[in-house]
Amino acid sequence: MAVNPYARFGMRGHMASAQTWSVGLSVEFTAEPSIGDLGTWLAAREADVATWWNAALAGDNSTDVTLTVLTADLFPPTVTTASFGVRHDMVTPLSGGSSTASLPTQLAVVASLRTALPGRRKRGRIYMPVTVAAHMSAHQMTSADANALADATAALLTAINASSAGSAGAQCVVAVPGTGPSTAITFVVVDSVVDTQRRRRDQIAPAFVWASPVT
Repeated sequence: MAVNPYARFGMRGHMASAQTWSVGLSVEFTAEPSIGDLGTWLAAREADVATWWNAALAGDNSTDVTLTVLTADLFPPTVTTASFGVRHDMVTPLSGGSSTASLPTQLAVVASLRTALPGRRKRGRIYMPVTVAAHMSAHQMTSADANALADATAALLTAINASSAGSAGAQCVVAVPGTGPSTAITFVVVDSVVDTQRRRRDQIAPAFVWASPVT
């Protein structure tokens, strides 16, 4: 199990009004922060998240895609259930920059979170929303957009690594509860292929359904 306490840091919002989406990162701390220190740490991440969003995701999404809430659930060492959680409602909610949504909401851009160690358990991934085709070419993301997403996500993790909750330093990690110590993320990989996040499909209600008889 994880040697140090870690928080599951969540960034949450809505798309197409009723649907929800989220991105989660594991952040290890050098000591267990108090609930007050974790709440202060979480609120301070709003500026980092805004920089990440505006550098990469605002241009890939329509205005009905929003990011409004940050959360952090703390897991003590050797424990697989959170001991407490905190929430921060964004002072300045974020949204996409395009007035027109041209892609299905179950599509997502995937960032692979790599560590210095091999194996699937030493890798993570996050699914980021993409509802605008402006940065697509030949059915894939452009090289410039994929590069911008990788750079912005790596910059977000770097900013988190420079932060602390009280006196506890933070480090973005791949955490696998119950199987060994967490591993520091060393780089972010984003390729040009747009993926599908199937769990989003369950939130989509059809605008209309047609049935035609066969005679």
